[in-house]
Amino acid sequence: MKKEIILKKIHELENENKIKNLKKHLNEYKMDIRIRDLEDFYDHFDVDIPETRDLNPELENYLLTEVEKIGYLPDLKVHIHCPADFELTDEVIKKACINHFEELSILKFKENQKLLNKWLLRLVEGTFFLGLCLLASNFLHYPIFDSKPFFKVLSESFSIIGWVAIWEPACYLLYERKEDKRQLKNRFILHSAEYVVERE
Repeated sequence: MKKEIILKKIHELENENKIKNLKKHLNEYKMDIRIRDLEDFYDHFDVDIPETRDLNPELENYLLTEVEKIGYLPDLKVHIHCPADFELTDEVIKKACINHFEELSILKFKENQKLLNKWLLRLVEGTFFLGLCLLASNFLHYPIFDSKPFFKVLSESFSIIGWVAIWEPACYLLYERKEDKRQLKNRFILHSAEYVVERE
């Protein structure tokens, strides 16, 4: 799937959330960070060009943690305080931040899609297996088997095993998927944020 299509889909999802929350939250949210040198800003293992180089993992984690506290999708402004003689231009600093969280958003979107497909397939397989187990369990309720304790236990075991088979995919779709979508939202908030460079 093309990058532009993925970003458009994420944008549409987040716009829905934004519209729902505008009535409750109309204020702009401001976040401040301070960088002193390139090591504060970039991941020193990455040797890509400045505009697409990965951010420092500690900086990335800090920004994501701060966004987590917001709880909704505001018009976010990230103020980056840096020395007056910092060697990167304001435009490169802004571009690096936007590109970094764009890449994270796309990767998380693709990961979420793979997980959804995986667990939906397992749910279908588990439901089919549950049906077979329930058939076997009901078959063992015939009088010829039902009078014997061993077959009673076996019947109950088939029933339990069948329900257990769909527990994990159902758990993901009901609960864990919400966490994956929340993580995607946080990354996209930072991709869509306005970055303001303040030299001191």
